[in-house]
Amino acid sequence: MGSSSAQYFRKYDGRADPLVCAVGIFVAVPLTFFGLVFARSITALSWILLFLSVTALSTNWAVVSDMLLSVTLPNKRAFATAIQILISHLFGDATSPFITGFIRDELKTVLDDEYKAFLYSLISTLIILALGAIAFVHSARFFVEDVETCKKSLSSGESNMVDPLSVDAANLTDFARMP
Repeated sequence: MGSSSAQYFRKYDGRADPLVCAVGIFVAVPLTFFGLVFARSITALSWILLFLSVTALSTNWAVVSDMLLSVTLPNKRAFATAIQILISHLFGDATSPFITGFIRDELKTVLDDEYKAFLYSLISTLIILALGAIAFVHSARFFVEDVETCKKSLSSGESNMVDPLSVDAANLTDFARMP
């Protein structure tokens, strides 16, 4: 759904990729909020809202990869993809259970209500989601220019293409100097 939307809207605006990601997150935030709030009282509605929220969040997966590849020179793409996967997992599924659990434990001592502590700790993740959406909107300002810069580097031969079999640590360190 995300890649199809981005592909469709790209005809009208070159910033469609980051904007589709931002919209997916902006849609997911209220759905998640109300899905969590209604979890105890209207369980069926909660499940529906959370399903729609996860679906909206899933619109980003392919689009983020596509954005990364469209602004990265071919000889740097594997490294860039590895860094993107590492960072997203490091700050996503690897540490979020610990952080959410820590917040729940701290709130439990203050509120003396385990359900509310757990609910508030999950709702606190919506702040990070909103910041992610804002980051996508901000990146939309530069996305078209970055894609064009990458294309110009490729067409002018400045991409510093190397034989993939001869890549060594020296080739990886110039990733930071990439346009």
